[in-house]
Amino acid sequence: VVGYGTDDYPSFFTEKSGFKAPCRLDTPGECASLIHHNMSINLQSGVLISVPIPHEAAADAKLVEDSIHAALMEADQQNIVGRDITPFLLKRIAQLTGGKSLAANLSLIKN
Repeated sequence: VVGYGTDDYPSFFTEKSGFKAPCRLDTPGECASLIHHNMSINLQSGVLISVPIPHEAAADAKLVEDSIHAALMEADQQNIVGRDITPFLLKRIAQLTGGKSLAANLSLIKN
């Protein structure tokens, strides 16, 4: 697991998750080298390169966290499970954050 340009492991809608990334790389070349060496010694493992959302696009961490908890409780109460859980959560979190989570998510995709 790599933090790209950060020591903190990013969250989905915010820059930081509260966890440290075990490895930091700062350039595409460093990332390519890590992937190349991982493949060349046949580790049979993947490499996750986590890229933080741009600061100006990040959603408020407390708002998102509260919305996630509320959406999870609603999903449990409504017995939403399996393949239906992710679309439900994303839609409900977007509603609860007034669209801020969706805007953050779109910015992350563009980044």
